[in-house]
Amino acid sequence: MINIVAVIKRLMSLPSDDAAKATSYAYLLQVEVWIMQELEHLSVFEHLTDEEWLFLEACFLSAAGNTFYCMVSARYGGEAARLRLGLQREANGYAAKNNTGPQTEVNGYATKSGPGL
Repeated sequence: MINIVAVIKRLMSLPSDDAAKATSYAYLLQVEVWIMQELEHLSVFEHLTDEEWLFLEACFLSAAGNTFYCMVSARYGGEAARLRLGLQREANGYAAKNNTGPQTEVNGYATKSGPGL
């Protein structure tokens, strides 16, 4: 996996990680603009079939899913990015109000198992 922030920091000789993050984000926004321009061009000047549009949509959904996973996965984003399974009992009282299955706690978070999940 390539860390775009580290690459941009090194290539552009940026002074800090924060500067590299801001530059990476700006570049990401520019890439999105280029993608939208290309899609607009395709919709106006090219006659794509429904299957070709479906393929493009699948490509974008795949890329979006991969991006989302990288943002919320402890593997890439560290523990701070990890999505927690279940809800904290103290935060909303879920276990007490809606006790419809076995309750367990994992790392301080309430989880449920059993039918209806």
